[in-house]
Amino acid sequence: MERRSLRRRAIAPEEPFRLARLRTGGELQVIDASVGGVLVETGERLLPGRDVQVHLVAFDGRVLVRAHVIRAYVCWLKEDAIAYRVGLAFDRLVDIRSNGDAVIVSSASEGKELFATPWNDLARGNCDAV
Repeated sequence: MERRSLRRRAIAPEEPFRLARLRTGGELQVIDASVGGVLVETGERLLPGRDVQVHLVAFDGRVLVRAHVIRAYVCWLKEDAIAYRVGLAFDRLVDIRSNGDAVIVSSASEGKELFATPWNDLARGNCDAV
């Protein structure tokens, strides 16, 4: 059963938004996005309930957005490294466009119409793409 209220899309490797950064410096690889949040892969241990600030990279610069860690789990382990998949919910709606723009959306009703592209099932289970 699908519980998400906002449509999301897989982020292509060539999109500038593929890489984001925590304000504290940690790198985030964006797996998929909606106007309400993102699923990222990172080496940073982000516990559910934590508030973070994320720099979203766009062609015309960066957008700083506050987010809340909704869920986190270990994606893969190596002898000297660990990676987590982390669900982040934005404190405001952000339109992450495939043309490289990141635009703050003014209302929730606008956001629900964005990202009409269906979810890419291949991206959902691909933990090997680091």
